[in-house]
Amino acid sequence: MSRSEKALERWAVLQAKQRGIYVVKLALLQGGGWPDLTMFKGGRVACLELKKDEKSPFQPLQKHYLVGLTRLGFLTGVAWNKEQVEAFLDEFEGELNG
Repeated sequence: MSRSEKALERWAVLQAKQRGIYVVKLALLQGGGWPDLTMFKGGRVACLELKKDEKSPFQPLQKHYLVGLTRLGFLTGVAWNKEQVEAFLDEFEGELNG
């Protein structure tokens, strides 16, 4: 993860926590690829992948997990800037409220 991705991750975690969202960073033992942040609130789960920019490549397992989680009904997203993180958090909270 690049320095800019790490900075975005720290910021995203702080923003989520301020909204009362629990955030964990899961590392799978076999192959990785799980989205960077897994979020929990109100009985719901959402997963967010962070990228340095729009051109940053996805690892094959990253795509696999994002598609699979979405098919299972979980909110998933990809963000490469603060505005996209905020929009994702808004969408997650919107699902909780109605």
